[in-house]
Amino acid sequence: MRKRILIGLLLIVAIGIATWLLSLSGPKRGTVEWHKREYLAAWNAVTQREGSPRFLRWLREKTHTTEAAELLFRKMASNRVALVKLGYLLERRFAVRSGQGFDVSRKVLNAWAMSNDEMVKSFNWMQVYTNSIVVTAPTEWMAQWEELIRKADVPKQERE
Repeated sequence: MRKRILIGLLLIVAIGIATWLLSLSGPKRGTVEWHKREYLAAWNAVTQREGSPRFLRWLREKTHTTEAAELLFRKMASNRVALVKLGYLLERRFAVRSGQGFDVSRKVLNAWAMSNDEMVKSFNWMQVYTNSIVVTAPTEWMAQWEELIRKADVPKQERE
């Protein structure tokens, strides 16, 4: 009987040590990887994708409020700002024809959704103003954003 208790205790200790070691393997707070993970966790929770925290889904269902979503949007914004500061994301303002910001953004989003699937899954953020569009995206995708906006902003006859 004592032998079984000793084996059980040893298993519990081994599982505890393994769990502790696995928790150390995550990215350190404040690194690019940590901010990416936090941003994606908030994004998944807002969009109710798989992997979103069960508690937040439950809270949203029970309270029928948007407070949880607002908190998550603030979390996404702070992580996005940190990723810009760390150099993973680039923020760029594109000037568009006078008063055409919203029309251009609609065309850009349609073209963007049809473009490279990997680009759609990456960290992209667009703010639309009357005369400009601000895009925050990974540095490697900025050239594609520039091309999409240029094509949507300048009609085909003017480009030729």
